[in-house]
Amino acid sequence: MDLKEEFYKGMEEISRYWKFPTYSIKTRYYSPAPMNEIVFAGLLSRNTLNLLIGQYGTGKSTLIEMMHFTFFNDEFSNPGRIRLFERLTPFDVLFNINIGKLVKEGVEDITPRRFVTSHFKFINELGRGNTEVYNALLSLFAEGYVEYRYKIFKTPDYTCYADMNPKDVGSREIPSAFWDRINMTIEVPSMGTDDIFELMTIKYVKTMKRRLTELLEPVMTSKEMLKIWDEVDQIKVSPGSILLLSLIYSAFKCPKYERTIIDHRFTLPCDRCEYKGELCSYISELWGTRWIESTIITAKALAWIRDLPIVEIKLILEVLPYTLAHRLILKREYYTNYINRFEFITSKVYETIYLKRNLWKEAINAYLKKDKETLTKLAKTDNAIKVFMKK
Repeated sequence: MDLKEEFYKGMEEISRYWKFPTYSIKTRYYSPAPMNEIVFAGLLSRNTLNLLIGQYGTGKSTLIEMMHFTFFNDEFSNPGRIRLFERLTPFDVLFNINIGKLVKEGVEDITPRRFVTSHFKFINELGRGNTEVYNALLSLFAEGYVEYRYKIFKTPDYTCYADMNPKDVGSREIPSAFWDRINMTIEVPSMGTDDIFELMTIKYVKTMKRRLTELLEPVMTSKEMLKIWDEVDQIKVSPGSILLLSLIYSAFKCPKYERTIIDHRFTLPCDRCEYKGELCSYISELWGTRWIESTIITAKALAWIRDLPIVEIKLILEVLPYTLAHRLILKREYYTNYINRFEFITSKVYETIYLKRNLWKEAINAYLKKDKETLTKLAKTDNAIKVFMKK
């Protein structure tokens, strides 16, 4: 079996019925990866949580179910799916108890739920959980296992998808630590008129089948997907790509203060700063570097889909909006300037990278050649290189 050809077949099959929109955000500088590629890249990113965000009825859960049926068909009849709501406890989400044994023998026989043991995991209505459940899930995603009274239950390698409607009245605040564990977020807009007509015609005129999974043919099982994950792991990443991510991270850091350790009561004097207008002046707080790993992991998956042997800078820039947007905390006054944080990246961040491209390219080459003299010279003209040199 040619795994790549089979995977392409599954992508094509799903795309025939689920109409992937063309993202409406335009950019003069670079372009984000199209949704019909980035969604499937999440499937190929081992041990990651990927989130689809959108209004009611945009087809988020349907798309996830279609991917489950097509690529992990051996697990579809006994899915690792949980649907969150406020009153669920961590035990409800992660464990089963044998009531018969408990009543008859007084023995607490605990086993993990399918969500823990499956290769394909699905969290429906992520925004409706509670703090206790989020913390329990965070432990699973961070440690790779869950614990109940000193019993350890490990998860196999997996891919996890979640969906949520951020405007849902039942939504609760998701902890920042959980947001940082999400590999990427994908905004799912509503379908266009032509796509709605075509979809309704398929369901109610041509096939009389309301569930799109009934129209699909299974392509793979978890066994084949595990082999693909091994292939994705072998994709190489160019040093220049990693250095670009380091420079982007440095551009968000303050050249004058180490903002990751600043007390929350201290206000950075950005309005009076010589670096006002740089990326660092747009954000209110800076998280760690997990988004860099997410970008690399997802770019490797995208490289596999495009049959590329190595991740270069172009792929990094295509993936960046999906892996960084949900981890950016903008200053309050800037939220009204952009329709969402994805647009902030595809406009302001892309613009910054484009305008600095020659300077940063020179810095990357100098770093690879260990030319400290050139780097020191460049640091005098660019805040990101200046921060980078402080390491």
